[in-house]
Amino acid sequence: MDDVVLVDLPGFGKSENLLGHLRSLDVAAELGSVLTQLGYRRARLVGHSMGGLLALDMAARRSSWRYPRCTWPPAPASAS
Repeated sequence: MDDVVLVDLPGFGKSENLLGHLRSLDVAAELGSVLTQLGYRRARLVGHSMGGLLALDMAARRSSWRYPRCTWPPAPASAS
């Protein structure tokens, strides 16, 4: 059986927004750092909405986060 790691994104759930902003590339880098600190070298990334965007950002940065990968469509960009 595989491990499952669930996170609250900065500023959501019980997580504080210590980054001060929510740029997806910064959050993706932080999530990758957390997984590395936990000892993971490979991961199956699953995300919904903004989590899907973060999973794609993480996979683009590090090939070991790429395969296998399952993401739901990221949230669309705002029209405003």
